[in-house]
Amino acid sequence: MNELTAALIEALGGRVAEPVAVPDPPPPPPQIDRRLEAKLAYTIPEAGELLGLCRASVYKLIASGELSTVNLSERAPRILRQELEEFLQRKANAARDRRAMVAATLRPRSLRSQ
Repeated sequence: MNELTAALIEALGGRVAEPVAVPDPPPPPPQIDRRLEAKLAYTIPEAGELLGLCRASVYKLIASGELSTVNLSERAPRILRQELEEFLQRKANAARDRRAMVAATLRPRSLRSQ
């Protein structure tokens, strides 16, 4: 203990606060491999990584027809980058349309009391 610390403790009348536990900082967000951005077609796991989904969820999207694949060979399905972009655009458009529909059904607050 140095002199300054001892002087502070004495000035506080010998009372020292309990140390405060400082939480660890949150982990950094996962980084997407920048090499993936340059590809024209992605494997199922790569497409999942780009979409933030697990591999099984990507397979479900394919099975439901929401995503389509191109088979380079019998066991090498790929999802085209354009297909991923179109999928995300369709999802964004659907969400925007739902918000607009909900907004159209709600009355403004000024008219609710009438």
